Amino acid sequence: MLKKAIEEKNLIIVAGAGISAAPPSNLPSWWEFNKLIVDEIKSQTIRLLPESDPLVKPIEIGDMLPVECVSDFFVNSIAGESYFPLLTLLNSAQPNFNHRSIVELAKRGIVSSIVTTNFDTLIEKAFRDAVVPLNIIVTEDDYNECMNKTGCKLFKIHGSATNYDTLIDTTSQKLKGLSKSKRIVLKNIVEGKHVLFMGFSGADLSFDLDYIPIEDALSNKSNITWVIRPGSTPHRNVLKLKEKYGDNIQFLQTELTDLFKQLHIESDEFQAVNNNIKEHDASKIIASSISSLMNSTHITENGCVALCIGLLNRIGLRENARKLGSMYEATLKRKGVNPIDLPSYSTIAICALENGDLKTAQENFNNALGCLQFMEVLHKSGEISVSPAASKELLSNSATIWNNIGIYYMAKNELEQAQRAFCKAKEHAQKAIKISTLVTVYFNLARINYKQSDDADNFINELGQAEVLAKQEGCAEILFDIVCEQCKVLLSLGEYYVVQQKLNEIALLEHVIVNTSKRIVKELINVELLVRRGNNADALDCAKKVADQYLKKENDMQAKAFKTNMVKLLIHYEKAHAFLSQLVKEIKEEDISLPKDIKYPLIFGDTIDTWRKNIIWLEYTGSYSEIPRYFSVGSRKYLAQNEPRRLKDLSECFLDSCERAKDSLYMPEALYNLGCAELMLGNIEVAFGLFEQVTQLKEKASDIYRGWANIEIANILLKQGNQPSAADYYQKGKELLKMSGNVEQLIYAVVAHCNELVKNNNHKQAIEYAYDLLTCFENSLYIEHSENIHKMIERWKNCDEEATIDEESPQAIATKALSAYSNGDRESGYTGINTALERYKEAEDYAGVGRCYNNLGSFCLQDKKFDDAIEYFNKSLDIKIELKDNDGAVAQMASIAHAYFQNGDYENALLKVKQAEAFIESNGYSNNIIGVYFAAGLAYIKINKLADALIYMRLTKQRIEFEKGSLEKDSFERYPSLKEIKQMNDEILKSLELHFAEKSKEPELTEFLRNIKECNRLSQRGEFEKCHGLLDNLLKQKSLNRLELGQIEGTRANAYMNNNDFTKAIEHYKKAIELFDGFEYYKITAIHHLTVALANDGREDESIALSKETLKKENILPENRLFLLQGLANRLINKNPSDEKSFEEIKMLLDECIEITESALEENGIVHVTLMNLYINYNNKELAKKHYIIAKEKFVKTNSRYLDLLTNNKELLDYLDLP
Repeated sequence: MLKKAIEEKNLIIVAGAGISAAPPSNLPSWWEFNKLIVDEIKSQTIRLLPESDPLVKPIEIGDMLPVECVSDFFVNSIAGESYFPLLTLLNSAQPNFNHRSIVELAKRGIVSSIVTTNFDTLIEKAFRDAVVPLNIIVTEDDYNECMNKTGCKLFKIHGSATNYDTLIDTTSQKLKGLSKSKRIVLKNIVEGKHVLFMGFSGADLSFDLDYIPIEDALSNKSNITWVIRPGSTPHRNVLKLKEKYGDNIQFLQTELTDLFKQLHIESDEFQAVNNNIKEHDASKIIASSISSLMNSTHITENGCVALCIGLLNRIGLRENARKLGSMYEATLKRKGVNPIDLPSYSTIAICALENGDLKTAQENFNNALGCLQFMEVLHKSGEISVSPAASKELLSNSATIWNNIGIYYMAKNELEQAQRAFCKAKEHAQKAIKISTLVTVYFNLARINYKQSDDADNFINELGQAEVLAKQEGCAEILFDIVCEQCKVLLSLGEYYVVQQKLNEIALLEHVIVNTSKRIVKELINVELLVRRGNNADALDCAKKVADQYLKKENDMQAKAFKTNMVKLLIHYEKAHAFLSQLVKEIKEEDISLPKDIKYPLIFGDTIDTWRKNIIWLEYTGSYSEIPRYFSVGSRKYLAQNEPRRLKDLSECFLDSCERAKDSLYMPEALYNLGCAELMLGNIEVAFGLFEQVTQLKEKASDIYRGWANIEIANILLKQGNQPSAADYYQKGKELLKMSGNVEQLIYAVVAHCNELVKNNNHKQAIEYAYDLLTCFENSLYIEHSENIHKMIERWKNCDEEATIDEESPQAIATKALSAYSNGDRESGYTGINTALERYKEAEDYAGVGRCYNNLGSFCLQDKKFDDAIEYFNKSLDIKIELKDNDGAVAQMASIAHAYFQNGDYENALLKVKQAEAFIESNGYSNNIIGVYFAAGLAYIKINKLADALIYMRLTKQRIEFEKGSLEKDSFERYPSLKEIKQMNDEILKSLELHFAEKSKEPELTEFLRNIKECNRLSQRGEFEKCHGLLDNLLKQKSLNRLELGQIEGTRANAYMNNNDFTKAIEHYKKAIELFDGFEYYKITAIHHLTVALANDGREDESIALSKETLKKENILPENRLFLLQGLANRLINKNPSDEKSFEEIKMLLDECIEITESALEENGIVHVTLMNLYINYNNKELAKKHYIIAKEKFVKTNSRYLDLLTNNKELLDYLDLP
């Protein structure tokens, strides 16, 4: 397959860190880099506490401490953003044979795109050295602009060492997945291609097998060749892909050098100059930088001790952690409370808490709070400067401490105290916009609510919202906790299919979790699931495996809890008794005994519904044929209660039970209910597909569900504006429901469809269907239904859906107030709504109260009273969540996001967007998500994340198109309205798409121009004979016009310039200028080159005079003017002026150059180099350095050929005091 792809020039390369390890690049592997970090943390700890050596020695990267977890733990625990500059050191000056071979494949046209996870710039350097064009795609905007660009592309999906803001390295970052823009582009480029993976282990696929989006392409028969070093085994993730896609993936065991040699690329062609670089130079530089970071004021030796305690605790060496904590605690007590020791107190407290030592935990939490309070006093007093970043960090630390204190109170079962602590944590995390901490707090508050209410459904929904946020933020460990907690509850409810799916989801996460206790919890759930399904032997095997792998002989809390649960789960199974007896002996306290004569596991609860008890018993006994009947009962309950997330869970279990029981009788109902759940959750295409499946079933018993499925499809098509198809499905559905003989279901279905018609302003069709419905049943038998249908018809005839209301009612008062405000009488508007608010409160009509708060929020938003607007919207939001008005809740979140946006607080606006998306994921779709998406798009524009803005504006457009009917029925109470959003969104989206499209256009080249381009390339490579030979051949062509003759002369002159033959260059530039007479752009360009040639030939005065004379001409294009201005500035600087007048003259020339090159990165960088030279000439080192840095940034972004000239100038770097 690979050979064919090479022959067809249809190859894409995915390159990992392995390609940069060979000399002369010599970059350390990812494992080596993280080992350096761990070793330095241990070294710093031993330096402070020499006796800790044997305690910290076992901390090593391996199964218990996966390499993927190290950076995440380090960043989240203490280092923060200061970690990422370290990654910029993962670079080298010298590309190796692998990089240069990739360039050769691109040069031959075999490779069109390269995808790399590497931070280094070695591929770019290899392309520059070979003078082969390369488009470098790093930022989100790059991805949106790249698709129409020609030439080879390099996609740096984890960012570049040249810009640490783009770097993706931690587990949290990778768990989020690649951005939508990246995924869209990468899907497009791999489609239909052969993908060659090299130097890439596949470890990143632990976060998602489709982390690099290749699965769609594999499903469509694209192929992969994965290069594996001889003697090594493919990563488990790669083996999973192979198992899934079979022959579409082939392994090739070979060294990369051998592979390239098979492709006739020889290493001799690319012999590097600096092959004598020592193997460990890069590692030494990185180790030194890591040491400097650990010694920085916000980490220090103390922070490293805290990190070691945390790591020991997480990898299961709790006794070592406890001893190190006690050792360090004694040191802290001798020093007294110091704010810098905040992480240390917190870590010791958490370690003590997890080991059941509540006294030590309380003492150290109090010390941590003392540190926080001391820092707050210093901030308020002004004794230390308070930057916004420092203030946010203080709030973030405070949120973390209060969250941990809440966990402490939960351990003591003091729930009210715990709730207060979590609420404080929530308040501080929201102010700090620390979403990872917010997720943890939401999780803990949900657990408290469950303990207090015992409402399993509400608990699962709250966990679902926290789960969505955790996935968005890539919070691996808390996501693991949330899913495990969901599984525990779902097990108790008998929803085993969903439990299995969730266990499968977090199986990939297990490899990036640095916490043995979390893994034990997950395995315990797995054992219980096996027991509940009657698989006792498998459950025993699993329990033994966990005991061997994770449990130590010491009596820590986690081990004891596991052993206790094993007794409860397996005591009924006689073959487990020997294993259980051994577990009991290992527990020191005599509080666990082995009861006798137990026939069933001690897991069946008494507080759940009868239908659930029946499912649980039937699962245990293996009586699968009866299970669908009871899931039918449960799913109907959730359908009636309009709880989409829970309906989806139960319907999936229902469908699975039908498949296991081979029961076709209940299958239509299971599919239909699942379709309803997906529809309520906004997954329209999935719902449509499920309803279609129901319509294709032929069983007589399914007429009701087949009928309803047709009606649901008709409703979807109506919303999409496809009325003819909707009418067809409606008629099919109505006939099936008539055939079923269930008149009530027929009435409900037809009325539901008529309401959708009215929403889409098709009153006439609704009235026609309603009259037709009245003929389908005996009205005298269904008097109440008949009367209601007649009332609806009358209302639709009058197009008046509002009932007459009492003028003194709060509703009437509010309506008048809204009208007054919209007509400019603001005072009456506020007064009226406040009056209505009080009336609603008196009547205890909380829905009305919520509406009034929303109205007041809307007024304040329009009057730019943003804080008041947010306060009112939040009050309304609380009420709507309490009333389970999910649609209204989403509307409030959208309004809050808009208020933050209009107040310039874009971070909080985006936080509210994420919360709204999570809420919808758990509680069901709402067309108010349109406002949320639109607010997100606006906020992303303001923070210059235009790619994200483009995505959200497209989502807004998609949802508006789906809700066409809602535009006509939109309430004027909503601000902004859907109509206003549509108008603004269309304009902004058009602008964004133009922004990204315009930069992508490249002109088509004629055969003549392609030859001229090739001549220039040969000239730049120093192949002058070939260049002049090709130009001579071009001159032999007949019918060349003056423009083409001029281009030949100009190109020949360029070649002489590159060969330092300035006399001949001047001669041919002059010929070109004559030929270009009448072609002003080309003529001015040739004059510019002539000025350069004159200067290089020692005739600077002539060059300066010609430049000044030419600049007097009118209507010179900006590009030509730029070349002349900059050339003149350089000539003047070369004369080494020292007077103020000369400085001002040159500065004025360069200021105009800056203005002209504002949107052209490389040209702008060149101007900054000239400015740097100007300031060097005038001995202003500080400003010279500033322009050096700016120029370097511009050259990096464009992979400019000038980058190496700038950064390898040792004399310049020494002068500017740069490394």
